[in-house]
Amino acid sequence: MSWREQGIPLLPGLDIEEIRSLAKMGHISLSADVELLYFLCGGMPRGTVDGNWFELWPLERLLHDAKNFPYSLLPFAEGFLSAQLYCLRFEDASSASVHMDFSFDGNSTNEVAPSLDAMCGMLLEDPSALCLP
Repeated sequence: MSWREQGIPLLPGLDIEEIRSLAKMGHISLSADVELLYFLCGGMPRGTVDGNWFELWPLERLLHDAKNFPYSLLPFAEGFLSAQLYCLRFEDASSASVHMDFSFDGNSTNEVAPSLDAMCGMLLEDPSALCLP
């Protein structure tokens, strides 16, 4: 079931130029799939989770928290109210893989999806593959 079908409040998507401008201010280059995600959905208001206890962060939080992580990882979501941290690793200009960070410092990670698109499919079809109920 999609977030809209669940009645999950979502922040409005951002204009692509606004996404790029915010990323540039944070000294980060986002892949095209991440730009598309934030164009379609601006994230969830802080503290909002879906039926599987997954929270997609707003872009501003992603950029703010990126300062505390190794350059190769970019936290963007969490599960089970902060028990699991999901991070992006940019594979190329068009896509990012998704990793779960078990240490919350970027030192103990495991790839959970080869792409952001694959992760979105897992959220809909098999959240347990992302260690979610």
